Amino acid sequence: MCRDYKFRFGFGIDWPPASPDFNVLDYSINPLLKKAAFENRRPGSLKDLKEKVSKILNGWDRDLLLKSINRISRRVHQCLEQGGGAFEYLN
Repeated sequence: MCRDYKFRFGFGIDWPPASPDFNVLDYSINPLLKKAAFENRRPGSLKDLKEKVSKILNGWDRDLLLKSINRISRRVHQCLEQGGGAFEYLN
């Protein structure tokens, strides 16, 4: 589907396969959320999962979220140092 995105939808951008990840949800929030949601016991249904995720998000400290957002600047600088190429980012 990705390869024929422009053909199917008539628009899009060329996105390099090893592009750096600047989406806070992808590199920080989702891994933490997934770990917490499936920690002790797996949710038995979609409804259980939604309730658990909502409870987790409502209980998170604002500083945790701000720290994740602030990491974007470091990721951008590292990407620029690599000339836009691939790099391994370690928090």
